[in-house]
Amino acid sequence: MKRIILAFIILFGIPLLGVAQTATTETRAVWVDKSDLFKEQAHLTELLNDLHEANFNTVYVATYFRGYVAYPNSQHLPQYPEMKEKNILSWLIGETHKRGMCAEAWMEYGFYAFHTPDASKTTSRGVLLDKFPQLTAINQAGGLYLHRDRWGDFYSLCPSNPKSHVLLTNIFLEAIQLNPFDGINLDRIRYPTEEFCFCSYCKEQFQKDTGLELRPFPPESSARKTWDYWRKRQTERFIAGLAKQLRSARPGITITSAVVPPGEMDSKGQGWYGWLRNGYIDAAVPMLYQAGQLDANLKTIRRAVGPHAKIICGLNEDDVKPESLVNQITIARGYQCQGIAIWYSGAIEDDLPFLSSGPFSNPAVPLFRPLTK
Repeated sequence: MKRIILAFIILFGIPLLGVAQTATTETRAVWVDKSDLFKEQAHLTELLNDLHEANFNTVYVATYFRGYVAYPNSQHLPQYPEMKEKNILSWLIGETHKRGMCAEAWMEYGFYAFHTPDASKTTSRGVLLDKFPQLTAINQAGGLYLHRDRWGDFYSLCPSNPKSHVLLTNIFLEAIQLNPFDGINLDRIRYPTEEFCFCSYCKEQFQKDTGLELRPFPPESSARKTWDYWRKRQTERFIAGLAKQLRSARPGITITSAVVPPGEMDSKGQGWYGWLRNGYIDAAVPMLYQAGQLDANLKTIRRAVGPHAKIICGLNEDDVKPESLVNQITIARGYQCQGIAIWYSGAIEDDLPFLSSGPFSNPAVPLFRPLTK
């Protein structure tokens, strides 16, 4: 049915919404969720066809999630059980390239090392943290995981510890060496919340670096600002080292990163403005999912990073009316964003006719081209 609707709109040129003409060069990306990878190739073929027909040009493919990877024969993590030892990534990347689209490895979980629906019903923290429990991020109350009512419980590697950096770097390097991706889309390179991390390493290292004993600091205090800055320095140290190794392993590879909105940078210990300024990443993908705050967030971002830094605006399609999504794309372009990334593949189908007849009505060259092997 969606193909009939799309063909009808294109054939008769029905103007759904008045929007600005698309830029010649603009990344139009979608995060391809792991749930799509569990399905048959026919489903993925149709998904790629629909995205291509709607003038998308980039996919961020779920590659590392829940303490697993999507491909077989990893030296570091097991393949996700529902993948059934199939290497769907190799086929999917090839099909993406056949359509002239780019494929980036979406390292969805970042420092999040394991997910379980209910931590009280398992003793496991996942492969990495079962082997290296001392690397578990700990909150100020001594808790070992982040609980979210809707999704369950998440264990995280300590984002400060250099040993965590080595483990995660090895996983990311393997993903781009075993699979012919054009780039890597980082995610969750941050602390779970402002209450993490109070592990033994952080207590010792923070005091060594700052002279302050680590404890919960009052908001807006100078000690709290020192703590926020220190955590940002740890994640930036990781990104700097990771970028160097990724580019050495795959010269020319694109490095993008899904990042938090400006108002969450302190609480998550993610100073991503510096990642852009220092060239550690090629583009930032701020996840600006609150439509009502989009204008203010983009204004803050542009003021901080300047007019030329590469920003691919992350928008949430889930439970959003197509008209609102189109309006958000117009706003993002008004702030010279060099691309749009939409969350997520599992819910985008109904919006494709609106996008392909409106803001994506003309094809666009992606900001980053496929990596020549």
